[in-house]
Amino acid sequence: VKTISKLVKRSAIDGMTGYAGGGGAINVQGEEQKKLDVITNDVLKRALKFTGRMGVIASEEEDAPLEIDTKPDASYGKEVLFEEDGKYISVF
Repeated sequence: VKTISKLVKRSAIDGMTGYAGGGGAINVQGEEQKKLDVITNDVLKRALKFTGRMGVIASEEEDAPLEIDTKPDASYGKEVLFEEDGKYISVF
């Protein structure tokens, strides 16, 4: 939430208020994508993937739902335990 809030506050200064790709990029609802929408979508996807609890993430900025690979990253080491029950679907 803090990251997105900071992005919104700085969007005019950082030039994120225009259309993504100079315009023409359309999301699944038929709306033209804005730069801030695309960046926020990436922030949310990364945050949700990091929880290790997601099975599927679907967003209006994506053409299709994303199935999440829940294998632990090698950097975590073998001693980290992951719960295998309760995979969630997030739609935003």
